[in-house]
Amino acid sequence: MGYDFSNVINLMNQGRYDDAENILIAMQNHPDQARVNYYLAQVYLKKGWLESAVECAGKAYSLEPDNREYTDFYNNLNSQRNVSAAGDNKAAKAAGCCCAAFECGDCCCEVSECLGSH
Repeated sequence: MGYDFSNVINLMNQGRYDDAENILIAMQNHPDQARVNYYLAQVYLKKGWLESAVECAGKAYSLEPDNREYTDFYNNLNSQRNVSAAGDNKAAKAAGCCCAAFECGDCCCEVSECLGSH
C-alpha cells in the first residue's frame, strides 16, 4: 500500500490532525520510518501533546541523525519541553506546593498524590 506524504501534509495544512495521525499510524511499515515519525511529531505538537511529539521526533532523529531537518526539530522540541518544565516548576513554587516543585520528596505527602491534587 503506497502512501504519499503530500496527502499527510495537506491534511495537516487543513487542520485535520486526527486524519493525518491515522494515516501516519497506518504507515508503521513504511520504508521511510524517519519521515513518518517526523510528521507524526508535527501532528502531536499541533495537538498540544509535547511529550509524544518529542518522542516521535527523537525516533526520526535516531533513525537519521545526519538529517539536519530532524535534528533541528528534535532540538527545538526539547528546548520547548525544558522551558515548559521550568515554567511548571516556577508556578508550583509560586503556589506554595513544595512537593510539586520537587524541593522535598515527602514534606506533605507522597509526591504522586501531591502532584495529582494540584
